[in-house]
Amino acid sequence: MTAINYTCLLLLILCISTIIALPVFIRGLARHGTGKIYEPNFVIQRLPQLVAVITILVLFVAYLKYDELLFFPKSIAWLLSLNDIIKPQYANIVSFLGLIILIHGLTFMIGGWYSLGNNFSTDSEILPDQKISTAGVLGIVMHPVYSGIIQSLLGASLIALSPIGVILTLYPGTSLWINRAKYEENLLVKEFGDDYLNYAKSLNWHRIIPNYRRLKS
Repeated sequence: MTAINYTCLLLLILCISTIIALPVFIRGLARHGTGKIYEPNFVIQRLPQLVAVITILVLFVAYLKYDELLFFPKSIAWLLSLNDIIKPQYANIVSFLGLIILIHGLTFMIGGWYSLGNNFSTDSEILPDQKISTAGVLGIVMHPVYSGIIQSLLGASLIALSPIGVILTLYPGTSLWINRAKYEENLLVKEFGDDYLNYAKSLNWHRIIPNYRRLKS
């Protein structure tokens, strides 16, 4: 499979994912800021989202390099994409792995939104009448949306063979999402006490990495 095929396949997957995700995302966006417990902390509420957007913009430029639509000085070209450095057979393996991770991540991100249902907001907060959600992908990971965002960005970075994409996704991206996840857990423990702690313990506190072993139990 050639580079342009990977890019076209990526765009197709993103278009399909957007159609599936848009209804539930709009509902979650309408709920943000309506929580009975809400702290407008920039580091918690906006910085993870901002870094994700920056990563997406950087990846857009990386794909221009990957598909050789724009040329960059050698000093930065390798940081955007290693497509002209890695041998094609190895590049295809990495890109294919990235595609699998991307699809897996989008499944968790969108699945997390739907699994949360009326509990889903695009901000970290406790909504009125909120309950503990354990359905769907919440049955194997505590924060499927954040897990999905990290996986999707990492997968897209690997498809484009982009070192800078991987770096931004893993740090500061992942650390910010985990920090936000821990903040939410504190809110949920205060609100639901042992009920939430028992849920977290049932997943062995798998915040970001899915606990597939639980499916066997």
